[in-house]
Amino acid sequence: MFSLTNFSQTNNLVMNPSFEEKDSCPNWDAGIYLNFCNNWNSPNWNTPDYYHSCAFCYSCSPEDWYFSSVPKNYFGFQIPKTGYAYAGYYLQFVASATEYIQGKLNKTLDSNQYYILRFNVSTADNVETYCIDNIGAYFSDTMLHSTTNPYLLPVIPCMDVLRQHLDTAL
Repeated sequence: MFSLTNFSQTNNLVMNPSFEEKDSCPNWDAGIYLNFCNNWNSPNWNTPDYYHSCAFCYSCSPEDWYFSSVPKNYFGFQIPKTGYAYAGYYLQFVASATEYIQGKLNKTLDSNQYYILRFNVSTADNVETYCIDNIGAYFSDTMLHSTTNPYLLPVIPCMDVLRQHLDTAL
């Protein structure tokens, strides 16, 4: 879940912060792309994943139907912080490629205000050897699109959260 609020209000400015609103359910056969989720997408060619309790898989064996479901899926078991969905992505799968997610805010940020950004992070059960020690956030007045390198974005995060501040216990 993502939350962005300023000190004078309690309304979350992030649209669809728990990834629950969707155009369609993730389908292992057709793809489990984040683009199925309303107000979220990937700004580059990589494909962050969308996990939802309504996910299905026609070609899977009965014991593998859960590939993109919640709470159990291909990468492990994780109960969402709220609701019944979440996004999954590699934060530097290889040095030349990173998966990113970008979402929309329901209003423009005011430069004269202080804001609090909160989000929950959980390491997938099946990829613990690929853990990172920090995660960043970047704010822009336009949606980002990879132009020069289809796999990396030419931006530097506005903020960086070190591992000791990440709480993976949801």
